[in-house]
Amino acid sequence: MVSPPSVSHNPGVACKLKKSLYGLKKAPRACFEKFSITIESFGFNSTPHDSSLLVKCTSHGHITLTIC
Repeated sequence: MVSPPSVSHNPGVACKLKKSLYGLKKAPRACFEKFSITIESFGFNSTPHDSSLLVKCTSHGHITLTIC
């Protein structure tokens, strides 16, 4: 991996990534975390037993969202 031309560094020194890249093991988890933050901003809450099951309670009833 080559660093961008705008980054100056010494040979033999590594760069630390601040976020996951596509194709890395943690990329799906980072994507799901961003999705979870977004969907929770709409009032959904994940259940304590399954993070892919989200529930929103309204005055009209319950909305259940399941992520597969």
